[in-house]
Amino acid sequence: MRFGKKRETAADGPNDIPEEQLLKHTGLFSGVDASRLRDMIERVHRVSCGDGERVFDEGDTGDAFYVIDRGAVRISTLDANMREIVLARLEPGAYFGEQALFDEIPSPRGASATSIGDTELLRLDQADFREALSSNGKVAQALRERGAKQFVDKWTQQRPMFTSLDEKVRESLSRNVREFAPGEVIFSQGDAAEGVYLIAVGEVHIAIADEGAGAREAILVAGQMFGELGSLRSARRSGTATAVTPTRTLFFDKKQFRKLYDSRPELADWVKDAQSIYEIPKRGTVSIVEGEYLGVPCLTSVFQHDDGRTVRASKVRGDEIFLLAETGAPDGRVVHWEKELQHRDITIADGRITALVCHGYWPDLGHACAMALDATPLDAWREALFRDSGRLDLVEPEESKDPNALLCSCTRITRGRVRDVIDGGCTDVDAVSTTTGAGSVCGGCRPKIRTMLGNTSWEPVRITEAIDRAPGVRSYRLAPYCGTVEPYEPGQHVVVQSLIDERFISRTYTLTSHPTNSSYEITVKREPHGYFSGWLFERAGQDPFLRVAPPSGTTVHTLLGDSAIVCLVAGIGVTPAVALARHLDQDGSTLRLHVHCSARTRDDLVFADELQAIADRRPNVTVEFRLTSGQGRLGRVEIERLVSAHPAATFFVCGPRPYHADVTAALVAAGIAEDRVRSEEFSHAAAP
Repeated sequence: MRFGKKRETAADGPNDIPEEQLLKHTGLFSGVDASRLRDMIERVHRVSCGDGERVFDEGDTGDAFYVIDRGAVRISTLDANMREIVLARLEPGAYFGEQALFDEIPSPRGASATSIGDTELLRLDQADFREALSSNGKVAQALRERGAKQFVDKWTQQRPMFTSLDEKVRESLSRNVREFAPGEVIFSQGDAAEGVYLIAVGEVHIAIADEGAGAREAILVAGQMFGELGSLRSARRSGTATAVTPTRTLFFDKKQFRKLYDSRPELADWVKDAQSIYEIPKRGTVSIVEGEYLGVPCLTSVFQHDDGRTVRASKVRGDEIFLLAETGAPDGRVVHWEKELQHRDITIADGRITALVCHGYWPDLGHACAMALDATPLDAWREALFRDSGRLDLVEPEESKDPNALLCSCTRITRGRVRDVIDGGCTDVDAVSTTTGAGSVCGGCRPKIRTMLGNTSWEPVRITEAIDRAPGVRSYRLAPYCGTVEPYEPGQHVVVQSLIDERFISRTYTLTSHPTNSSYEITVKREPHGYFSGWLFERAGQDPFLRVAPPSGTTVHTLLGDSAIVCLVAGIGVTPAVALARHLDQDGSTLRLHVHCSARTRDDLVFADELQAIADRRPNVTVEFRLTSGQGRLGRVEIERLVSAHPAATFFVCGPRPYHADVTAALVAAGIAEDRVRSEEFSHAAAP
């Protein structure tokens, strides 16, 4: 803001009565003898100011004392939102500017002064002012008391909850303006709590020695309160407070503060919100001020980092609304999450969080603030997790401690049974599965077994490609955010998990990719009531949060040995056959493989073209397809034909439950020994 230049002229002379009368009218110089007064008048200057012209700004170094001859002056300050608060309007004969002049080194101005209309002032420089008062200690003391009252008026008007304090309380506060020199101890840990301090100017160091939690330290600055908890609880001081710089505080004795606390809900809320915002991880120098968000009062912490960054964190008083923003951060992209009345936004720039907005409870708020304050890089998987669930941290679901609770739904094995075999010496998942049968069917419970063994190794992954294979059937290629895929063999599967509606949902899928690939490929059929598959189809293009357990399960080679293999598969049950065919194709194996694939229509055949292409270039691989809408289901006659064509083969059956049961029975009826029939049943999963 620019102001016109003030015009200064020396006073006419020592016998100029108006200057002498004005100075005497202030009451400050009545004890000055006539000779010294005339000498002082010679050094008085007249200052002419136009309407709206600044005499001085708040924060300027004090350099002169002023008396109004003509016009008026507005004394003002700013609130936390940089809006002007008028503290006083001064008329002719009033004086101002003296409070910054008492010490040899002048203090910063505590408020701004602005002319109202054309204004004439008398100006007396600091050195002359101090010399004039040096012989009158009573006047100097009266001025300091006046300054304390002005200070209290300004402080209370800047804080809405204190503006209505009665005159008695204001008078008490003005008598309790306490000043401390650098290094001066304000109170010590263990002292009786006598009252509450509010810092107006300066910095205070708080040190808390706690044998259980270790030493804790904090630097409090202007706008912050300390000593309130001990005073409200009538407890001893929990820490030591020491002035770091010249410090000025307001002091409420504990009875006075308790009375205000009990009678003013807004003060109780302020203390509560102050305590909650102090829980934000401290970084650098922190100051706390009051302000507004969308017209609603809020409490704001301003973090000044050693690296030059400034971050403002605001908590709306009386509501669960929180905002944080880094000043001057580059433009970023906003990631939004919303559920019912809750919504959260994070702004990401340069790979880190530079702003966030939260309406409603957010369990990860402390961690989100720490990441923003520390400029911690935001992992891509955390961004995906936030987009899906509004979370930045994974809180693992608590497993039931009930030994009778089912751990494996497929084999009806309880947690107690698994715990017994672990305690009996089983040290890995395969050993537990072999001993109990848990995890031997779909494998979905194997991560739970791994957790019971004390080994959790989920790997966050992202969808790098989605390939439509047939109507309602899609392959997803999942690549780890960091590192490479875990080694696996054809026929093994992975458990895929996500956090959906605040619940961890897991599904098991056969790996159809070759082990040398840089991603895991799974193929998913969207079931009409499939909870996980429906979510995955809807979210695939939005980079959802997913994680996988290490590949597990019996490999096809282990399952079938080195004999010829006939895969009898239907629908999505084709995936183990695809995995084996790809393996034989890429490794150049001569193992004979015949795939018989059933589907309702040609469009329902999954991987048909790829299987046919492998068969065309690999003489040891053959395929045939059956369309049940025209040819009917695979029956006894066709199975006998296949058994006759492949008399030494091991048969692998995979498909829906009816298909699985009928084909297995037909193979046994055709004379195939049970140890030459291997199977994997695909069932729908509609519930979480």
